[in-house]
Amino acid sequence: MEVLERVRYFIWRLRYGRLPTNKACHRWGHGAPYCGHCVGVEESIIHVLRDCPLAHDVWNHLLPMQTRLGFFTCHYHSWFQHNMLNYEKLEGGNEWRVVWAVTCYHLWLWRNKENFDYEFVRPRIY
Repeated sequence: MEVLERVRYFIWRLRYGRLPTNKACHRWGHGAPYCGHCVGVEESIIHVLRDCPLAHDVWNHLLPMQTRLGFFTCHYHSWFQHNMLNYEKLEGGNEWRVVWAVTCYHLWLWRNKENFDYEFVRPRIY
């Protein structure tokens, strides 16, 4: 996949479930397991990258209407596999799997910047 090395490394961590979400950190004895934006919802990998309303809005701008149901309803491992194996070319010539990987990377990056950089403002999707 033609992406930056940091995105490739992120996707490796994503594949093996190695992202330190609040849910994972809570299992290790640190903090609460909940999403900072959703009341009472545990912050799992799939929540941060797909199901949180902040991520959901981003995906709704990228996904064609006819693919949204399958994208938002499958389990984590199916979701990962389906998107990583999707070589379909988009209008700009990029493969879907590249767009998906870079978008996931940025959703994770923005989540971390919001948690650790008090001056960061997440980009707005209109």
